[in-house]
Amino acid sequence: MKLKKKIKIAIDSPAAAGAGTQAKLISKHFNLFYLDTGKIYRLIANIKLTQPNKYSHGLIKKKMLKLTMKDLQNKKLLSDEVGTMASIISKDKNLGIIQAANGPVEPLVPIAASLRFGGFMAASLNDNNDTNQQKIELFTDSTNPLVLSFIEYDSTFIEDASRHSIMYSDFPNEISIILSENTLQYSASSGIDSVKYAGNNGNQYQAANFIGLPASFTSTFGDITSWNSDTPITTIEAQITNSTIPLTMTGDHFLFHNDPNSENITAYLTSFRNNLF
Repeated sequence: MKLKKKIKIAIDSPAAAGAGTQAKLISKHFNLFYLDTGKIYRLIANIKLTQPNKYSHGLIKKKMLKLTMKDLQNKKLLSDEVGTMASIISKDKNLGIIQAANGPVEPLVPIAASLRFGGFMAASLNDNNDTNQQKIELFTDSTNPLVLSFIEYDSTFIEDASRHSIMYSDFPNEISIILSENTLQYSASSGIDSVKYAGNNGNQYQAANFIGLPASFTSTFGDITSWNSDTPITTIEAQITNSTIPLTMTGDHFLFHNDPNSENITAYLTSFRNNLF
């Protein structure tokens, strides 16, 4: 019997929930064509890595129009380097109406995301309306680093994009976060060796490096911002600058350094724009 209409089945779920495995089983059982959309994210990431000077929306569109299953079977797409690039969360500032199956519509969300994180075991979210608290629990079995990135850019080019990236050297096996209106309580089974942040918006650059993040702390925010822990952070380094070449430390910049060996704290704040300092 010849089918008059093609049937498309999409299976979606939170990360690491097993949607890909279920999709493969269903496609095999019913003899259906299977397309791993996560591989498409990785293919685009690989294009960015191998052709950085030519990377553009036009190039991606051309590649997608000629996409074949053989392209998605490239073993290079499974590399950690491609996986990290594919984990970038990007937001297009000019993303407006998109063409959907039933006509033009506003996008469900203005971001696209693909994340690879091994060792995920379980997670829970308890939203208590009576106490106005949210409790988040995460359980993992991983010693791998986690990199999260955010990019905001114009549709035509990404050279002047706003970029922010944070890298955790490792993840504790158990994490609990309790959020209230003005308070955050964090506790984990172990500390984190290092947390590194870097970002820029135009020629404004900022970076921070935290070494020895404790296993528990409390933070308040609102009219008063505070941070408190029984165990100190080993080292804190931060830099904010609008220097064309930040390493020269010219232009407006702020530098803070805490040396745990000498217990000295050094801070610099300079402004050449208005000659205030």
